[in-house]
Amino acid sequence: MQTETRKRKPHNDLAGYLFERKFKNGHLACYIADEAGIDCEDKYVAVYHSPDAGHIGPSFTSLPKARAFVKDCLEAPDDYDWAEAAQ
Repeated sequence: MQTETRKRKPHNDLAGYLFERKFKNGHLACYIADEAGIDCEDKYVAVYHSPDAGHIGPSFTSLPKARAFVKDCLEAPDDYDWAEAAQ
């Protein structure tokens, strides 16, 4: 069964995809780093898909920690500097 890409969850067809939420003018998604081909320290990684590019954020050892980070970002969107994380 192939996953269908939708407007509300446009990244659900990417490898390693777990979940995403609308965030600012894009989407904040969480992936299994190895499956997505993202090199990071921990198993799960947050990625901000802005209209300009994808910004890789912090990685996490557990899915609950990744979900908590995404929830915190939604509640206080300017607390994490995605531009600095991309460097």
